[in-house]
Amino acid sequence: MAEYSREDKIEAITGISNYDENLLDAIPVLARDLKNGKETLESELLGQVMQGINWTVEVLQQAMDVMNEKEKKLDKEVVNGALTELDRAYKLGEPIEIARALEGKMTDALEMICEVGKQFEGE
Repeated sequence: MAEYSREDKIEAITGISNYDENLLDAIPVLARDLKNGKETLESELLGQVMQGINWTVEVLQQAMDVMNEKEKKLDKEVVNGALTELDRAYKLGEPIEIARALEGKMTDALEMICEVGKQFEGE
């Protein structure tokens, strides 16, 4: 596994923080459409959101040491709980459960990631 510099990690953290704001904008639309049957497990928007969440996880795995240097820290239990809930709902294949997972714990986790990541802007 490659070792990344602190500067690389900060760049990734701020990038993911900004990207996750876009995910947070998309989640209410996706959740509404999943609940109304307009989106399915094969939908492009759901695929993009899941891909974005996976990218976020990859960055967190590489940059967690730096991410927790500041006053506001990332609560790994919140993130892991959100991922577990979303994974369970996705494996069940129930659009309404996926919507609930996205609107609930996953939104909370993404908001926390954004908040923690904003501390690194300008570094």
